[in-house]
Amino acid sequence: NVKFYTDSKSYLQEMVQMDKGTIEYNIINETGPQNDKTYEVEVYVDNIKYGVGTGRNKKEAEQNAARDAIDKMAG
Repeated sequence: NVKFYTDSKSYLQEMVQMDKGTIEYNIINETGPQNDKTYEVEVYVDNIKYGVGTGRNKKEAEQNAARDAIDKMAG
């Protein structure tokens, strides 16, 4: 039973730091016009891809990628 956190990036950071792991976010795609972009981000934990997220800005995409990674780690 995973508690819902409003800041998934911080929660993922806490989970990974317990094991002294590393987290890296990579923007893999930007689509749409300059004023209405959608970003797609992958998150890697210890160099293994754990999650993917999209968002209207980089921060939102990173949060969604972190949430995806948390779901996979907790599942």
